[in-house]
Amino acid sequence: MTRRYAPFLATTVAALLMGTATTAIAEVVPRDFFVNASGACNGALPTYEGALRKRPLAVRNEGDTSAFVSCSIPGSQTDGGYSVVGAYFTNNGDAEAVINCTFVDGSVISPTQYYPGSLALPPGQTYFIRWDMEELGVGEGFTNWPNLSCNLPPQTEISVVGGYYGFQNGV
Repeated sequence: MTRRYAPFLATTVAALLMGTATTAIAEVVPRDFFVNASGACNGALPTYEGALRKRPLAVRNEGDTSAFVSCSIPGSQTDGGYSVVGAYFTNNGDAEAVINCTFVDGSVISPTQYYPGSLALPPGQTYFIRWDMEELGVGEGFTNWPNLSCNLPPQTEISVVGGYYGFQNGV
């Protein structure tokens, strides 16, 4: 190819590429984020810590009375807020246990909302408590700062905390 055809070829290629270019579309891609409670939850008071056993897969109340745990689920300001938040619990006792939690949505830099939830858990069973923005009628969704406060009866444990959120993909 000679030098005199190079500008023509470059112009032709650029025109073809511009004609086939597509418009970038932004979309919200559903994502989830779950972590083991042993890294996300702590006893709400030092007196509770003595009854709680933090194992790699769960935080278990091995005491004789209920113990409160506080859990924080990481979030990001660049992602959409959470649409569902939840936690898994196991009852290792011999009788049904009622687990009460409050989902605390927000932080010191955002408005805070409180959503209670309960679970009657038969012995030897694992199940979850979840808070869904649609079921609760939360229009735009939860914030990026989900927190839980849960009362663990003796011989119960919290194993996984997390939720689903939207990630803004594209422009």
